[in-house]
Amino acid sequence: MTAYQSELVIDFGEVGFRNSKHPFRVRLESSPLRQLIEEAGNAHRVYELLLIDRPGDIWAYTSVVLDELPLGVASRVARARDEHTSRSERGAHAWPEGQMPFQDFDQLFYWAGDDTEPEDEVWLTYRNSSVMQAYAEQSLAIARAAQSRLDWNDHLLRHIVARIRAGKHPYCYLDRRVALAKCQESIPNESSHSPAFFKKLGELLRDGELASVAYRARGDYRVLHMMATEQRRRAGRTGHAAGNALHLSALVDYTIDNEAWDSEIWFFSEGLAPGDLFIEGGGLGATTVKELIEVHGRRLGNYILSARDEGEITGFDKEMGDRWVLYRKQPPYSRRKGLERIQDRQRSKLGPVLSFAEEGGTLFDFEKAVIVIGLEVTAPARSMIAAAVAEWQGHGGNPMVIVCGAHTDFERAGCRDVLVPPEDILPALSPEVWLLDVLSRRCPWIDAVLALQAPTWTMVALERHVSCQDGLWRPWIVATPEIQHLSADLTLNEDLEALFREASERAKSMRPRLL
Repeated sequence: MTAYQSELVIDFGEVGFRNSKHPFRVRLESSPLRQLIEEAGNAHRVYELLLIDRPGDIWAYTSVVLDELPLGVASRVARARDEHTSRSERGAHAWPEGQMPFQDFDQLFYWAGDDTEPEDEVWLTYRNSSVMQAYAEQSLAIARAAQSRLDWNDHLLRHIVARIRAGKHPYCYLDRRVALAKCQESIPNESSHSPAFFKKLGELLRDGELASVAYRARGDYRVLHMMATEQRRRAGRTGHAAGNALHLSALVDYTIDNEAWDSEIWFFSEGLAPGDLFIEGGGLGATTVKELIEVHGRRLGNYILSARDEGEITGFDKEMGDRWVLYRKQPPYSRRKGLERIQDRQRSKLGPVLSFAEEGGTLFDFEKAVIVIGLEVTAPARSMIAAAVAEWQGHGGNPMVIVCGAHTDFERAGCRDVLVPPEDILPALSPEVWLLDVLSRRCPWIDAVLALQAPTWTMVALERHVSCQDGLWRPWIVATPEIQHLSADLTLNEDLEALFREASERAKSMRPRLL
């Protein structure tokens, strides 16, 4: 491991004219660079850290500790401090006593030909010395080491860093000064929650059945960071847009810049979107959670994590810890119902595609679905299913449709990329292996499976494929009664043509109407 020197002592001895010499001693130290590295590790100022690419870039993150100064230099420092304080809002950004930024200190010195002051000459000469260059190179090495480990074990940071390095981050298109100014926004605030609160929050956010999270509080950077990190983890795993992977909303005084994180958090000034997990951080002086549920009839979610004890709440079990209280809804509703609660806020073009029940039975256009049509599915049913698929694809959806037997109905409806199993699969290749290969290439993540009188071998392959989706939500399985290997969440017992006609009409009635 390389040992870096974080401080450089510059001692010029006594400097000045013959009868007026004074000690001149300063130290360069890299606390601003260390602060930048620390904040970038907390998903703040990441773009700024990754901009450091040259030895000269580190001077913006170097401080000068003013140990001993000649009188002339001390007066220049005093004037610079006064000017900086007058430009700062109420002096809030004044430099620490006895220190100043390197770049501001460096600007105090200038060449004036034969009239150059001794203090200016010694500083400007040393400024370009090999010692200073070595210090800059060492600081650059520290920055590069931090850059290389920045995305080591954090889904959000990994995504941010990848976008910056690919030149696709929104800040890449801004003037450098504007981009750096934006990096200073949304400064992380001090958290008021206990470590146990954050541990419990982390456990809840990892629940794959969550479709949405709502947060109400004055606003805590770490809470928002954890929400966005889980959203990005799910988006990376499933390939969904961030908001479709996990819908996030917040009623807070403190916000973050979604552009910086490529996150999708809906910030409200009043009201709040639904959340399967409702985080009550307190501090807004608003109606209590208990009143929202018992007096106003609000449905807040399956989980309510509160920073305060709300008392007993009807319909919820209660669990208490160190400065946190968790309420669990009894009985909880399904993820499918959770998706329906936020359907009008999902990023989609069509919305509901098929809805097989009044509640908890809807397939949405952003979902990644596999539809298997078996040989016994009748021509009228195929025609009805084909119409729904064609409409879905026409609005940007991309379901995988596997049709056994006649597929002319799908061609006539205008369906694209209908997959027809080859009649003669190579002897060395079983049909299950063939389908597994297709699924791994074309549909690595599956949200829903519609298995309609599907051959057993297709279900064997799908069972093996979806078994790798542990850690998040399991696919929603809609199937006819004879299907094995996959456990159906919804069984279609009646005439498929009638069921799909009704499901299509119900889905259309759920879509927003343009006035």
